[in-house]
Amino acid sequence: MMESCYHDLLAWGVPEKKLHSEAFGPSSLKKASLPDDVATSAKILFKKSKKTLSWEGGQASLLELAESQGLKLRFGCRGRACGTCKVGLLKGSVAYSTPPGAHVDAKHCLVCISLPKGDLEIEA
Repeated sequence: MMESCYHDLLAWGVPEKKLHSEAFGPSSLKKASLPDDVATSAKILFKKSKKTLSWEGGQASLLELAESQGLKLRFGCRGRACGTCKVGLLKGSVAYSTPPGAHVDAKHCLVCISLPKGDLEIEA
């Protein structure tokens, strides 16, 4: 329901920066458009898990990619606000599907809203 309302409000001309939402648990709000610099394919090394996964753009975030392959990453809100999902960014860079609400520096990323710009290595 939230996703439907969100996209309807955008269609009616409400500016995206005026829309606020929050999702908990496995639910998350899917945004219609992605940043232009997101990779269409990339290799993501989850260093602590010792797994390299292929990003093909089918998931809404690195968190969803990890979960789709059985990795269990820490998260709280899934909506950019709490910072629980913050992990070290060892190599590469990310774009965000929405601007981070929690503080994050260039050496870290919020996996709940992170999208790879290319191959990545993260501490997860």
